[in-house]
Amino acid sequence: MITDGIDRGSFSQVLDNDQEKLKSLLPNLNAPLNIYQVAIPGEIYDAAVVDVASGGFAYTRSPFVIKAKVQGAPGETLNVALYKDDKVVQTRMPTKLGKNLKIPQRKKVELDADGVGFVEFTVKPQEAGRFAWEVRIPVAATDAAPQNNRYPVVLRVVRSQYRVLQVCGSPSYDQKFLRLFLKQDLSVDLVSFFILRTNEDMDAGWSGDELSLIAFPYEQLFSDELENFDVVIFQNFDYAPYFGFRAENLLGNIADYVREGHGFVMIGGDRSFDFGEYAGTPIEEILPIQLGVSGVLSSDDRFTPSLTKAGLFHPITQISSISGDNERIWANLSKMDGYNKNQGLVPGGAALLSHPTETVNGRPMPILAVREAGQGRVMSLSVDSSWRWSFSEAVEGSGNQAYLRFWKNSLQWLVGDPEDRKVVVIPSKENTKVNEEFTISLRVRDVRYQPKKGAKVTGEIISPSGKKIPFAHETGELGVYDMPFVPVEQGTYYVHAKYSGDSAKSVFAVTAREPEFMDIIPEKKYMQALADHYDGQLFFSPEEPTLNDGASRTIIEKKNISLAGAPAFLLWIMLFSGAAIFLRRRGGRA
Repeated sequence: MITDGIDRGSFSQVLDNDQEKLKSLLPNLNAPLNIYQVAIPGEIYDAAVVDVASGGFAYTRSPFVIKAKVQGAPGETLNVALYKDDKVVQTRMPTKLGKNLKIPQRKKVELDADGVGFVEFTVKPQEAGRFAWEVRIPVAATDAAPQNNRYPVVLRVVRSQYRVLQVCGSPSYDQKFLRLFLKQDLSVDLVSFFILRTNEDMDAGWSGDELSLIAFPYEQLFSDELENFDVVIFQNFDYAPYFGFRAENLLGNIADYVREGHGFVMIGGDRSFDFGEYAGTPIEEILPIQLGVSGVLSSDDRFTPSLTKAGLFHPITQISSISGDNERIWANLSKMDGYNKNQGLVPGGAALLSHPTETVNGRPMPILAVREAGQGRVMSLSVDSSWRWSFSEAVEGSGNQAYLRFWKNSLQWLVGDPEDRKVVVIPSKENTKVNEEFTISLRVRDVRYQPKKGAKVTGEIISPSGKKIPFAHETGELGVYDMPFVPVEQGTYYVHAKYSGDSAKSVFAVTAREPEFMDIIPEKKYMQALADHYDGQLFFSPEEPTLNDGASRTIIEKKNISLAGAPAFLLWIMLFSGAAIFLRRRGGRA
């Protein structure tokens, strides 16, 4: 037998585990088997990422393990790294000063006597969606197959609950109503702090058992634990009495947390916005409104907020699913008891509710405003009496649905689940193979999040090599278009889609684990065991194979059949040979 010494079936795997079982699987040849191995072990070098296991999906804020099998020269040490978005994954490590350090996910793996090693990376995703990771090893100049030095994998990260941190400067009806709503919502995991112990209380000379107020673990919350929350709410909260000299770091952590894809809300009151001295801090950098009001910082005049043009269509202010009913409900909600003043919107900010008469720079003063900061979302509500909206519909016998729907909408928008948006891209597979057809679904919903028929979705698919494949399709009756796609490159593909100002993106991974290119090192151990089983010999390239005395067989009967005399047989051979060539070329093989 002439071979490259590489078994791509199950025999060599059985050899490693059960040699007796291997013998039972091998056929009886009734003669010795001499093996001529054309590739010499040790002369070919190939380091490879053989396999990556991830479990298929993960939960937000819950660690999961990516396991990789790598191979190379026996005893070699390989540098293995985990990448995401073409950058080495960074792991947060908190410090005593409240600032997070980021440690790259790189590991050294020492290979065993067979040239095999295993490595594990622990990842803790903070947002939902589909994300691509890739295990990579360096490519040496002598590496015979550099294409197998990286292995991409895509996981779907799902959210089981919204985790919300509510921090209040003092108890109030507004705090009580919001806390009750958040606690009763089964989709919310709430951590709430109010009636807090300040630094002044700590410095007054009282012992811990003489103070009834709870200690506020602000350092731990806004450094170590911050990334474990989806949304942070500052409700009439002033940071200065608590944070002290660490304020810049801790407020900076919150701003970074938002830019990395989380939500933040600031609610008004006599300790909030400019009352809380947030102007000039990292928090002001992410707010949708500009602070720094001079003179009178608030007003006690009662008023009914006006729904803006942006508010007519924004998901937060859609408190009725009936067309035309939304404006009527907002116009009839209870009046607010006052408001915090501001200097108008920042670039990129949008007002959903405004004051009916108060203006700033010639425009109505924003009362409810939103913006996107980096990958995250921020909302400011410049009143502390939204709890009164609970009673507006109650008078009409409709309960407190306006208040509940407003805050439910707010949480959903702040969290920004990818599949809860108006435009969504959903691959039917997160991980597929080269030349394997699958489906990419494009889904569109209108401002009320109902299926949008006939929506023309445009976009592009970006291949691992950077090639852009444009597309343009219209959605069907259910607001969905299923787009077939056949990937031809190994690596990570990105999909970008847009419709009427809204956009979406997704990702999927493609592997080309062709055995001919992924596994090229001869398996001498298996070939030798095979030769020994049949009482044969194993030869390598420099050697002249010599047959042993027992490697002969007596031919009892000999029969020659002319193909010219068997045209049907010849036809069958030509038919099957042609079909084999056609199928191999269609599958991308020579």
